[in-house]
Amino acid sequence: MTDAFENEKLQTVSAFLAAELKRLRDHGKKESREVRERTRDYMAENPFAAVYGRNAGFMRETNERIKGVEETYARIRVLEDMAQAPYFGRVDFLYEDEDVPEPVYIGISTLLDRETGDILVYDWRAPVSSLFYNGEKGPASYVAPMGEIRGEITRIRQYRFEKGKLMSYWDADVQIDDVLLCDALAAGATEHMKTIVCTIQREQNAAIRFARDRDLIVLGPAGSGKTSVGMHRLAWILYQQRLAGLRENVLMFTANEAFRSYVSGVLPQLGEQEIDTLDFAELFEKYLPGWVVEPYLQQAGALLEGDEKRKRSAAAVYAPAFSDYIDERLRTTPLRFKDVRLYDDTILTAAALRARFLHLPSNVSVRKRLSTLADWAVDEVENYFLIHKRELQNRVLNDMESGESYTLLYRSLRQSASDRCRSMVLGAVRSDPAALYLDCLGAFYGEEDFVSDAKARIGEKKLHFEDAVTMLYIAVSLGQAAVSDSAPSHVLVDEAQDFCAPQHRILRRLFPKAVFTVLADLHQGNLPEANVRDEETLKRVYGENVLRLKKSYRQTRQLSAFSKRYLSPADADFETFDRDGPEPFVYRTKKPAGTTAGIVEELLGRFGSVGVLLRTAEEAAAFYRSLPPEAKEKIRPVFSGERSLPSGAAVLPSTLAKGLEFDAVVLPHAETLEEDPRTAYLLTTRALHELHLVYTEKKVSRR
Repeated sequence: MTDAFENEKLQTVSAFLAAELKRLRDHGKKESREVRERTRDYMAENPFAAVYGRNAGFMRETNERIKGVEETYARIRVLEDMAQAPYFGRVDFLYEDEDVPEPVYIGISTLLDRETGDILVYDWRAPVSSLFYNGEKGPASYVAPMGEIRGEITRIRQYRFEKGKLMSYWDADVQIDDVLLCDALAAGATEHMKTIVCTIQREQNAAIRFARDRDLIVLGPAGSGKTSVGMHRLAWILYQQRLAGLRENVLMFTANEAFRSYVSGVLPQLGEQEIDTLDFAELFEKYLPGWVVEPYLQQAGALLEGDEKRKRSAAAVYAPAFSDYIDERLRTTPLRFKDVRLYDDTILTAAALRARFLHLPSNVSVRKRLSTLADWAVDEVENYFLIHKRELQNRVLNDMESGESYTLLYRSLRQSASDRCRSMVLGAVRSDPAALYLDCLGAFYGEEDFVSDAKARIGEKKLHFEDAVTMLYIAVSLGQAAVSDSAPSHVLVDEAQDFCAPQHRILRRLFPKAVFTVLADLHQGNLPEANVRDEETLKRVYGENVLRLKKSYRQTRQLSAFSKRYLSPADADFETFDRDGPEPFVYRTKKPAGTTAGIVEELLGRFGSVGVLLRTAEEAAAFYRSLPPEAKEKIRPVFSGERSLPSGAAVLPSTLAKGLEFDAVVLPHAETLEEDPRTAYLLTTRALHELHLVYTEKKVSRR
């Protein structure tokens, strides 16, 4: 096919996009106007409808129309992006029993001409699009809803657009030529993660399109695209569910607020609605009300600073053996059932309740088993009243006093018997997470000082982070912390190495019906007392499905070689994308703040994103305070709780830097990293193009 064919294709697609955008914009404006006018008219005609609860139907219909308007404008945003680059790939596929290959154009979303029924561009998530990411020229196949489709790939082509104009295209023997990837990596970092649909690599595509009904662990080094893979996997799952006529309810478990903001734009760029995100601070607030919980950054700071007491406490509380002990205690917790009695009769014996409880499935939480048992016991009480109705009626008549209502007395007796029964059953197992935590801690560790410290904190209703994790673990195991019927069916966990083993158990038990995608770089776990450091820990929670990304794309060859110094030879055995750049810059100074300020000012003249990274939040705050006043106007502090990552330059600690990338990174007090290789690896791998290390020379005192 000639250039004329490509020109004609672009003209057809561009014309369709222009017409579709006009149609959707007109429709969106019309719908928005009608919703406003209809709401105004309704409120004028029914001013007291909300007061008397008569507007439910109207509000339901209005909300549906508003949702439709939002979806229209979301589609407009996607098509506006496609107007700049209508498609990025093409694969020519010769179907079995056909003579002419069919050109399949691939973009960020499907373009369907409803008048002709032709698909002008296929969504990158469509089954046929997998040929572009997985295929090489030659025999190939893809799995469609009707089964496996076989044929032959005769061409793989890629395109480069600028503002809707086709700049160039080229054919590749293998998918995803390095040209587009180099362009993407050479582009500046931004405060939001970018989509990678144009440059998805084969190993990344395998993770993205992995079966949506099975848990998956994705392991890979820094810069291998784990987070991008996770976000695009969510987009793929949402697309697959839509094809099946379902609406997937997905959730992302984030590491911190800055990271949440960083990834917030990926799904909307792909035409999906933004999804719910969650972190452990929100779980504590919801399921441990009334407790003051230490922020994770504070715990991380204490551990990184070498607080020996905190290190012992965290290591002990997070130990797998201690979690196993808690599980055993919960399984064998004393059952304090009592006979259910009425007057002189025993309706249910404690032995019968115990036997019934032990007969219930042990893999169901204690709380749910007690609830099931309580329902059964109340039914037995009701049956007792039916069987002994005449006797009980006579008893009530004998006990009546003048003026009392027999009917009310009988109903009251029946209701109170049922209520007492339910209360006794539900209270048969001790269910105070704080008390159970302290009992287990004391029984397992004896008179260790961190045990008495935990008792003192709980007495003051103030918890260390590890206390809160364990109490939540107990609450979830007892069934006191449970999600609603709208619980997510798919959960994405990023930076999974940062969570301790009990936290992973909490997530698995809190969302028992969900499928998990878990992303981790085990070499970035720089808190040995708290982080997951081995693959087996994750596999025990999420199963055996593990995909490994074996190539890092973020850094230049020179920066990657420098970062690998902080890993063992075995851990550093991964490929680096062949992109050239300068060696790390090294400075030695007695004034690190002033030197850093000068470096940042120069970098901001060339780059849009600069990270000034330190080990802890306390170190980052102290360093920011030491900066010259004029430097503080250009460098923003990001220490904790921020919901957005600023553009330009930012000072932030290692805990918040995870998952982020910057055009250039400056490491003040670089000498502190020499004794902490995992943190050094983490911080040095944040840089896309340049790395600057500032070593502080000690001042020599004069006598």
